[in-house]
Amino acid sequence: MTTACKPYGSYAEVDARGPVSWGLRERRGPFRYTGALRAVTYTPGELRTAPAVVDAVEREAARVAD
Repeated sequence: MTTACKPYGSYAEVDARGPVSWGLRERRGPFRYTGALRAVTYTPGELRTAPAVVDAVEREAARVAD
């Protein structure tokens, strides 16, 4: 399911639009991450894309990968 997220990318820098912790963002505002990453865990939220669109994207990704 991560294929559908790829156009937006994943960044460990400054992203005020989708912070890891909204509470921390509200307290400190956006700030640059300067630490080292050991692991990253994605926990998908509610699917807001129509299943037919997700299927089409997954099929195209598989086609291009082949």
